Amino acid sequence: MVNDYMGAGFNGVGLVPGWSYDTISLGMAWSSLNDLPGPGGFLYHDVKSDSKDLRASEWMPQAAYQTTFVFKTPSIFWTLAAELADTFIPTPGQSPDLDAAHIFTARFVVLF
Repeated sequence: MVNDYMGAGFNGVGLVPGWSYDTISLGMAWSSLNDLPGPGGFLYHDVKSDSKDLRASEWMPQAAYQTTFVFKTPSIFWTLAAELADTFIPTPGQSPDLDAAHIFTARFVVLF
């Protein structure tokens, strides 16, 4: 489905005063998609669309914030991280007929 892919991003740690483990991230990804006629009909047969072709490319910027809580006990050190992210896809690759999309993500990670 994807011919070429390129992605990049920046992370800033400790940018919020008093929260030295927190991370603010900004990133983007771009891919050129398969230009053969009709791959959307095979890959996304359940998407209602007038076209069975994929878009020529797809671009996705993302912003995320992760906060980390550190717990220390006499026998173990562990953390709980909560992350909220928003990914915007102005040109979804599934079909030229699809509107732009926002994807909101919430994750919890426990490290022990």
